[in-house]
Amino acid sequence: MKTIIDIAKIGFSKNLDGIAFADKIHGAWREFSVDSFWKSVETLSSGLAALGIQKGDCVALHSENRVEWVMADLAILSLGAVSVPIYSTQPPDQIHFILEDSGSKAYIVSNEKLFSGIKNIATALKGIEWIGIEGRFNEKMYSFEDVHALGQELLSKDKRFIENLSAQIVATDLASIIYTSGTTGVPKGVMLSHKNIVSNALALAEAESFIDKTPKKGKRLLSYLPLSHIFERTMSYVAIYFGTPMYFVQLDTIMDDFAYVKPNHFTSVPRLLEKVYRGVQAKMETEAGIKGKIGRWGLRLAMDYRVGAPLPHSAWKYKVADKLVFSKIRDKFGGNLHGITTGGAALPEKVMHFFNAIGIKCGQGYGLTETSPVVSFYDVNDLNAHSVGKLLKGVEVRIVPIEGREENDGEIWVKGDSVMMGYWNNPAATAEVMEDGWFKTGDIGTFDKNGNLCITDRKKELMKLSTGKYVAPAHIESELMLSPFIEQCVVVGHNNKFCAALIVPNREVFKGRIPNLPDENWIADLEIQKVVAEAVKKANESLPPWEKVKDFRFISHPFTIEDGTLTPKMSFKKNVICQRNQHLIDDIYEKAELISIV
Repeated sequence: MKTIIDIAKIGFSKNLDGIAFADKIHGAWREFSVDSFWKSVETLSSGLAALGIQKGDCVALHSENRVEWVMADLAILSLGAVSVPIYSTQPPDQIHFILEDSGSKAYIVSNEKLFSGIKNIATALKGIEWIGIEGRFNEKMYSFEDVHALGQELLSKDKRFIENLSAQIVATDLASIIYTSGTTGVPKGVMLSHKNIVSNALALAEAESFIDKTPKKGKRLLSYLPLSHIFERTMSYVAIYFGTPMYFVQLDTIMDDFAYVKPNHFTSVPRLLEKVYRGVQAKMETEAGIKGKIGRWGLRLAMDYRVGAPLPHSAWKYKVADKLVFSKIRDKFGGNLHGITTGGAALPEKVMHFFNAIGIKCGQGYGLTETSPVVSFYDVNDLNAHSVGKLLKGVEVRIVPIEGREENDGEIWVKGDSVMMGYWNNPAATAEVMEDGWFKTGDIGTFDKNGNLCITDRKKELMKLSTGKYVAPAHIESELMLSPFIEQCVVVGHNNKFCAALIVPNREVFKGRIPNLPDENWIADLEIQKVVAEAVKKANESLPPWEKVKDFRFISHPFTIEDGTLTPKMSFKKNVICQRNQHLIDDIYEKAELISIV
């Protein structure tokens, strides 16, 4: 298999359910059969050709997760054209930049709401065919139905039109330009070839994961992460390759959708699992009577469990807890969930231990857009919470020491077939991160004695205290956000004597604890300050002295994509957050006397 289209053709032939993909649009579930889905891919691809799209042309795809996303992606690729995904949450100015920088010849958008954000851009940009999945949103736009009709007309004259075009695609052809959201600066277009993505997808398929590879009916994968991100997109190709239907859902209804889909597996970012973990804690703490006592007892057993270690308590206790407590939590995920694969950020060890304790296998991988994306992946035979697993087949990693850093780690450099072709229209940026075929990730890590890759932090996010100590803030933030009382936090302290934090308390949790919590200045409540201070103190117990958070300030409103403080993949834009809240940071370090919470 050399191209993504090869994966699709071989994978759909393995599908025993007859369902390729499903989604829930406007509250209604839709299932697409393999036959109807692939026919739609071919007619859509032919329709794009009828509009003048040729091999090598860029086509932008701006949509939430839905079946038409994958349909359009495969239709673009079938032509030998280049798929340029755009997050549904991407700001209009970035969309404008992506369309101009990529030179896209067509722009596919799912609905009128998404299109409304760039209406003015649409009139300014020339030479682009505008296509709406749910209809026409202006007089110059084609609907999906219009494009399908054009494709059917073309195929009626030449049934093998798309098949012949697909046969001309070679592994080294550019398949996609993915603009990294980035926590700073202008987005960079990562160029990925068919070879890049296919090598990664096949290596993932070969790895021993929690995904059931056995050809059989009834398997289902659930997907909520944006397909615009390479992790979920590659996983969609893996699902196709295994012949397993994938069901697309939206995050705001995901817990209800688990009951309908009853998935065997899903991929996730740690944030969702952290919320479940905190939610279970909060519920057990407030549950009254014998039910509450049993729940808290089971929760303590789960908290004591350690992946890869002997059971800390008698096996019979875990069997009883499984029947009375753990099974009830698993039922919230549909009852059939075997495993969860996480990526995109570090999975807190406590969260990983918890999910494995309750009978849901959970492991993490590591990668970047520039590596298509997976570099390492959990090993089911050596599952542990301190690493991101073994290197994927065909991937090499070099640990390059960082000058002035005492720890036994270094910057992670990656080499292999999955490493990008470079940054689109940006040779200078490419030269900065590539050296003799090695990609400099900017991440810091090391290997343990068993060959597992362990990630320390982002090189550019390392803080150096005025004491000379280097601090990796990410794991401090993760430790703090495990508290049900802390919604978000950003650790600061560069060039200062100690670490501090900007904290967004969890308003929903406190509304349940404090009657009549006001809308204005709610963070001034003394109970909130006391409870959060205790949460910070508890988190500090597991941190070395130089990483302990010695002071903090509250921020009342959560960080969001809309206000520019989060990237589309939900990473903190720390430079923006710190700039907007510099007065709070200054107040922390200018205090003559600190009230220590350590």
